[in-house]
Amino acid sequence: MSAPPSQLRFVLALHFHVPFGLGPKAYARAFKYRLAPTLAALRDTPGSTMALHVSGTLLRWLALHQPGATSCLKDLVEERRAELLAGGWAEPFLPALPVRDAVGQLELQSRVFMGRLGARAKGGWVSHGAWDPALVEIFSRANLGYVILPGEAMLASGKQIADTAGMWLTERGGKPIRVLPSDVTMQQAAGYVPVVDLLKLLQRRRATGVELVTLGMDAAELGARLPQRSFGPWIASLLKTLEAESHWLRVVRPSDAMARLKPRGRVYVPSWTPVDLAASCLGQSAERLLGDDPHYVRAGTWETLLSRYEQANRVHKRGWLASAEVERLRRKLSLGKGGLSDGARARSLEQATVALYRAQGSAVWFEGAEGGIYNAAIRNGFFSSLAECEGLVGKNNGDAGRVRTLRLDYDRDGEDEILVRTPHFLAIVDPNDGGTISELSSFIVPGNVLDATVRIDEPWHQELDAYTKLPSLVVEEEESGSFDFATMPMDGVISEPVALGDDTTSMSQLADALVIDRSSRGALSDHFLGPATTASNLARSAHEELGDFVGASYTLVKVEDSGPDGLHVVMTREGHVIDRGESRLVQIKKGLKFSRDRESIEVCYDLTNRFQTTIESRFGVGLTLALPGAGGSDHLLADGVEQLPLNQAGMLQNVGELRLDQGGGRVVVLRFSPETPCDVFHYPVRAVVRRDQKLIAERQGVCVVLSWPVQLWGEERRSVRFSLAVNARPPRPAR
Repeated sequence: MSAPPSQLRFVLALHFHVPFGLGPKAYARAFKYRLAPTLAALRDTPGSTMALHVSGTLLRWLALHQPGATSCLKDLVEERRAELLAGGWAEPFLPALPVRDAVGQLELQSRVFMGRLGARAKGGWVSHGAWDPALVEIFSRANLGYVILPGEAMLASGKQIADTAGMWLTERGGKPIRVLPSDVTMQQAAGYVPVVDLLKLLQRRRATGVELVTLGMDAAELGARLPQRSFGPWIASLLKTLEAESHWLRVVRPSDAMARLKPRGRVYVPSWTPVDLAASCLGQSAERLLGDDPHYVRAGTWETLLSRYEQANRVHKRGWLASAEVERLRRKLSLGKGGLSDGARARSLEQATVALYRAQGSAVWFEGAEGGIYNAAIRNGFFSSLAECEGLVGKNNGDAGRVRTLRLDYDRDGEDEILVRTPHFLAIVDPNDGGTISELSSFIVPGNVLDATVRIDEPWHQELDAYTKLPSLVVEEEESGSFDFATMPMDGVISEPVALGDDTTSMSQLADALVIDRSSRGALSDHFLGPATTASNLARSAHEELGDFVGASYTLVKVEDSGPDGLHVVMTREGHVIDRGESRLVQIKKGLKFSRDRESIEVCYDLTNRFQTTIESRFGVGLTLALPGAGGSDHLLADGVEQLPLNQAGMLQNVGELRLDQGGGRVVVLRFSPETPCDVFHYPVRAVVRRDQKLIAERQGVCVVLSWPVQLWGEERRSVRFSLAVNARPPRPAR
């Protein structure tokens, strides 16, 4: 065996990011318990250096709220003790974006690094550890010379654990890039073992003749088993211990290692996802995916999320749609008079681009450590950024003062949707999915009024199997002493959330709260409800559905101008309704009127009995509204007087107006014609999710089901009319 080298070179690369939308507390917590201790430890250990990936959203927060930390980071960069990595402005899945945006995200991050920290990024960071061969070309086009690669991804290419040391070379389409794989054994140990044990691992690598070891990981996973307040002393101890061993161990920047060492050879790494992301992609537990191999799992790519989560697919496709609009504006401004030399136009384009890049963050695609697709704050961050982007684009493209419509299959489900843009909002009408409005994004107060994720079966739900009771098809009344969905606290936590298995009562309550949605959510889902329908069994999805209209395909009759400044969309469907045990044929004709001047959608239903026998039933229209944000209300307001708590299920009769203050200045208002006041069922929508190794019921939105009793003679028709408005008001003063 060859003699060990005189010094082992060691690269430590850490990643810091907070998903956009989580709010100031999440940023402050990440700074206090991870980033600030890391910067302090690096500053106080002169012999140490580090590669750092700080996302654009976090760096912006630092500049606004922690300028001292920004100055410290800048000093470390200037002293060549910190090297910057780029992975995208808001940590997107870069291969999921148009190439212009993927490269643009990296270039924007490098430009901001140069402006605030005095240096550009030199290497690439792989978001969420999800490797895709397309990243090679993306990083190369952004002039990044190397990438920190998850070591397990190397194993997927047929390499061994020993091959996760050193430096390798890969290429795509003739564009080469150097690869620094993270040492698999060290990465798995770094969250759990004492500093001295990490040192022993490095000694073993040196003894086998290894010249370079890289440890690249999310800072939140480094020392993960330590109490939060202990991380600072731990990272300081790690750096000082490494510095004390400088006679055989040298901590270096990646660029320094590349200047002195040659690649070990070529490697072609296939698409690969880490086990936590693979669990979301495939809907299986991490334990099942790993099987007998503790190191890595072969699984589908991030694209698998698009087939598992309809919300993720729509988020992905909406981002592409917005990107095309930004590109259209860029070309228009480049060719127009004054072009991009016009300062106001250039600033507007830059603001729209940054808002687009924020929206492209991948946290909204799946469930992660900080939440994700079931986290209302993260989803609101996506939709508010997207609405801000599209609002700016509309103003500069000349679309802000008119009603514009576009018919296309934007979500790639094989059926066309109708996109209607007014000066006030963007509405997406989906005839193939029950004739619903799947999105209603306001430009006045940016965000999706109808934001909620469809709840599907998740791997962690299996932990509730032992506590689950088989539900009745129809729940007419609650058994004495049983858990009432309506009594769950507003924040969705069952008392104090406990570790799994520690409290049988809480687990039983969570099992009762577990609901899998029958259909997608949004606005204008059409129901015929049984006589035993209550708000409670609607909340459990245990009500009797007598019609076959929910989620069914509607025929698009027309999309036409209803005047110089309006648009009329009409859909229809003939379906069956069960009445007194027999099937009846009923036609629903649904009309939506959009206006340039009004902040509302006028909705008209025509119900026609196509049977000769009288039909008696209860017609319902469901809408799932986004949760109130900061400054929003904790109740629905009926007729300006009656307060309906959002954390409870209930029902109110003969309502003429229903109002929800969503906060920030946005109010959703439903108004019903005096001839057809409605009964309103309402209930909170919650999903059972895992947070900090505990299961909790987390809020998703609030569902209202508008209901009217109907009695139709043979061939008789009845009309139901109401309006859905998105009003703006001055934000409430801070208390």
